[in-house]
Amino acid sequence: MSMNGFRFLQSENGSESWRMKAATADLYENKEARLRDIEILFQSPDKREAVLRGELGTMDTETGDGILRRAEREVRIVTSDGYLLTADSLAWRAGERIVRTPDVFKLLGSEMYLEGRGFSANVDIRKITVNDNVKAVLQE
Repeated sequence: MSMNGFRFLQSENGSESWRMKAATADLYENKEARLRDIEILFQSPDKREAVLRGELGTMDTETGDGILRRAEREVRIVTSDGYLLTADSLAWRAGERIVRTPDVFKLLGSEMYLEGRGFSANVDIRKITVNDNVKAVLQE
């Protein structure tokens, strides 16, 4: 089945955990959704937000897990506290609220610039673990 204006919402204990919207979705019997022009909003319990944006993606509609991939533009995460992260792909594990990539990434904030290859991060804790080739520039 194909549809325009696909929306998906996951809640925990009665409050919204994250929500997604996509311009188009192709849904399959195996619970896979193939998505285009995707935006995912994660909201932490303290009301901080992280928005993931990508052109192409897939999602397991049963678990909420998925992957966003680059087409012409990089996949991006923009946080409400002023950080921008870019990479060629980002995977998320909905239940754990973790995003990760094996790809080269760049993270820019008002006081730092960080790049490397591969990372994982919890969207609530503000903690990032970088796998390889770390370069950081701190500013005052």
